[in-house]
Order: sequence, then structure tokens, then C-alpha cells
Amino acid sequence: MRSSPDVVRDLVLGFIPDEWLHSLDYSTLEKMPGSYVADDLRQRADDVIWRVRAGREWVYLYLLIEFQSTVDTWMSVRVMTYVGLLYQDLIRGGQVLKGGQLPPGLVAGYLPRLKYLLIDENEVSPVDLRQARNLMAAIIQVERPDSDQALLRLIDLLSDWLEGNPELRRTFAIWIRAVVLRQSRHTLVLPKVRDLKELKMTLAERFDAWAQQYEEKGMEKGLEQGLETGIAQGEALVLQRLLAKRFGPLPSDAVQMISSASPQQVE
Repeated sequence: MRSSPDVVRDLVLGFIPDEWLHSLDYSTLEKMPGSYVADDLRQRADDVIWRVRAGREWVYLYLLIEFQSTVDTWMSVRVMTYVGLLYQDLIRGGQVLKGGQLPPGLVAGYLPRLKYLLIDENEVSPVDLRQARNLMAAIIQVERPDSDQALLRLIDLLSDWLEGNPELRRTFAIWIRAVVLRQSRHTLVLPKVRDLKELKMTLAERFDAWAQQYEEKGMEKGLEQGLETGIAQGEALVLQRLLAKRFGPLPSDAVQMISSASPQQVE
């Protein structure tokens, strides 16, 4: 998904509050070669470089994508290192902006300062996500859908939005299938798909079958419990009759005790 200019455009326009960034011409987005994440982080992080026109000049967008379960208090240092490596690469390739803007001024060159924007999907309002016609908002919703039916409706929306972009439709279909498999802990069997409509049909069938299996298991469990209860009640009644035959009529409290006892307690 990170390799799609449409997703990058929606990430910037929908989630980064910066008027200057919003004013850029995202029809000029170009993906650049290169990677600046250290080898020991390759398993949990990926970085993608894009450039976009700002007037007559190119502006570079460095996207660092990483999934982590804990807070990294040194993230700013890591990002500063990666951006520094990107700057070195641009300098070597002669792609620096005019006017000697690297480093930005004599004094500023001695002061390492960096800001980065954290987009925490858990802090984004679910209502805002549902109302936004935005690919990045759709990605967040796929990761935490309200229900199976909500996921199917979201796939319909994506299919409509991407009507003229078959490659991105295919990419979304493959990715959503992988997300569903991961969230079901691979208990849901799904064939490979090549399109969002095909994915929706497949998921709808699997969700129905899955729900029916759970319903049947629930009914079987209820029948087993009912059978166990009936057997226990029958055994209690037989015991009452045997005791009454030998000792005469039983007191009401004894009858109640025998009726409420389990087979294990009676034994």
C-alpha cells in the first residue's frame, strides 16, 4: 500500500495538518529508490522515499512505517539518523535544493532539532473515519472493523472509489485478505483473490459458514447440558423412591436436598 501515490496523497491530505503540504501538486508524486533503515531493523520497519513538486523544485517525503507494541522514547534520534542518511544520498546525487539549504544556516547546523508527526489510529474518531472518503481512513478501519458486515460495506466503498485503478484494487484485496487471516489467527480459510468484489463474495460466504458453525456448536452444547440435567433428575427420582420404600415417607427438606444434588453428590 505504501507504494501507491494515491495512498500517500490521502495520508498527507487527510492526516497531516499542514497548509503548505496540502498546497503541493500530488499528481507529480514519484517514488524514489533507496532505503535508510538499518539492517537490524529490517524485520520490523520499512521506509519509502517520495518526491513531489513544490513550484519548480522537488520536495522529498520520507515515510517511515513501523509496527511496534511499545513506545520508543528515542524515535526522534532514529528518525534524525535516517533523514541524515537521506540528505547525504541527495547531496551525493546532486539533488539538493538551490541556495545551500543543507545544512539550514550556520548556527542551525550545530543544533540537532527534529520534529515528527505521530498519527495514532487509536485516537482518530471512528465517526470521522466512517465519514471520510479517504483511502488512509479506510486502511485504519480495515485494521479494526466494527463487525463483519462493516468490513463488507467498507470493501464495497473501496471498490467504488478505486473503480478506475485496477492495480490498487488488487493490492487492497490482497492486503485485506491478509489482515482478515491474521485477525482470525488463521482459523478462517480463504482462497487467494485478485479483486475487491471477489474478496467480498468470498468473505461473505466464509462469514456465514463461520457463524453457522458457532451456532451449531452452541446448539450441541445446549443439548448436552439438557441431557445431563434430565439424567440427574431421573436418578434423583429413583433414589427418592428407594428411600421411601425402605424408610417410609421422606421429610420435605430431604426430598428437596436429593432433587438439587448432582449425581456425584448423591453417590
